[in-house]
Amino acid sequence: MSWDNLGVSRDRFTCQAQFIIVLGMRRRRYLHIVQKGMPVTPDQAELVQRTFGEISATDGALAEAVLYNSAALNPDVSTLIASASGDLSQAVSDAFTHVVSQIHVPDSIADYVAGLGEKLFDHGVVDEHYATFEQALNQGLVQALQDALTPEVRDAWASCWMMFSGIMREAAFCRMDAPAAAAAPAVPSEEIAVVEETAPLADNSEIVEQAHKLLTEVDTINDVARQISGVAKQTNLLALNARIEAARTGDAGAGFAVVANDVKDLAQRSSQATEGVYVAVKGMNDLIHALIKSLDDPNHGDQSVGDQIIALVQEIENAGSMSKNISAIASETNMLALNATIEANAAGERGKGFAVIAGEVKDLANQTSSATTEINTIVENLNNMALSLAELTA
Repeated sequence: MSWDNLGVSRDRFTCQAQFIIVLGMRRRRYLHIVQKGMPVTPDQAELVQRTFGEISATDGALAEAVLYNSAALNPDVSTLIASASGDLSQAVSDAFTHVVSQIHVPDSIADYVAGLGEKLFDHGVVDEHYATFEQALNQGLVQALQDALTPEVRDAWASCWMMFSGIMREAAFCRMDAPAAAAAPAVPSEEIAVVEETAPLADNSEIVEQAHKLLTEVDTINDVARQISGVAKQTNLLALNARIEAARTGDAGAGFAVVANDVKDLAQRSSQATEGVYVAVKGMNDLIHALIKSLDDPNHGDQSVGDQIIALVQEIENAGSMSKNISAIASETNMLALNATIEANAAGERGKGFAVIAGEVKDLANQTSSATTEINTIVENLNNMALSLAELTA
């Protein structure tokens, strides 16, 4: 499970947009990531809390295992750990306990996790090190949970890691940009609030036009997501046909039945991730419409234009994240179909029907990959358009 497959952007777009809009919004920014951009479902949160409790009840050594594995995986990280002052293992253990226990309370997470990301940056942790931490955490979970580390538990921890490390990495990005912000003249917080409420926007007609262009792009994502959803349903049907074909061939089809079940599971995961795209699209639509209303009536809504754009940026990132998850699932399906084709060919006449189905699954996986590439391109366009909108409203 790589960070890129989890779909979190490595660029600084979100941070740049926030610095363009207004200073002094750190807490709101990270809190919004947890509230609106949270890729963790309630069931996943419960799984993480339960399994973390099981680990803690046995030996509580997850933090120690993560540090040990990180040092073994990366010499640079090993040097950083060796040079850290104080009881690092206890500090990491406390961090695990806090974020896991408070996962349902965004107010208790946002500042804490962002602050942790800044501290790591100050101690020499760079963006590339997070891949090591991720791998070390996965190894630690395997060591601690063993057979209890089911695919559902693994996905739950992956989603939590995506959210928490995403906040920490963004905090580090913003920390790097902090000198430029510090060089600006100091503005009292009261004056900032007044500026947010009363500063005249740029030509509203141009801003509204840009917002409507965003709506058009967002609708395109919805269209592509519907295609992916249709492909997932077809793949699920093929998996059913494959199980029937496997049953028809008797003992010789036992291996085919396993593959068919794996294809079914991947189709369901793709369908679930597509639902995540729909949620992000709805969020973007709602935010853009609210933004347009705010431009028509400055007293409309509780959020400033700047806050609305920040929220929009996060929803865009959510759509990109879900799309990359679907792309990773499509790659797994493609590989599974390839292996199934090889096995079917080796079975000769008995595997003919299964070979046909495997070929069709492969074609559907390729269609999904093409669709996610299209979504990723749209997401990049949306990012650029939202940054332009942020500049217009600054």
